[in-house]
Amino acid sequence: MPEENIIPHLQSVIPVRRELERLAKDSGMDMIELCMRYVLCNSAITSILTGVDSSEQLKQNIKLFNKGPLSDDLLTKIKNIVPIFPEKIIRPIFWPK
Repeated sequence: MPEENIIPHLQSVIPVRRELERLAKDSGMDMIELCMRYVLCNSAITSILTGVDSSEQLKQNIKLFNKGPLSDDLLTKIKNIVPIFPEKIIRPIFWPK
């Protein structure tokens, strides 16, 4: 979602998001690719469900997943950027209506 659409309750994620965007760009990818491929790095995840708005978006997602997981170096950099957020930030059920 564009940064300007982030609700006030979630403003604390913006600096982290900016750092991840920089890391993605420095690694030759966009945020969508970074996020999609990050999911592939978690061995506890056995399936992934994504929403799409078009068949073209589905094809793009498949291309990203076919690139495989991120490198260990990139994973380490992500772990150094992303803090452990409280449940009120990471769980939409706790977001204001």
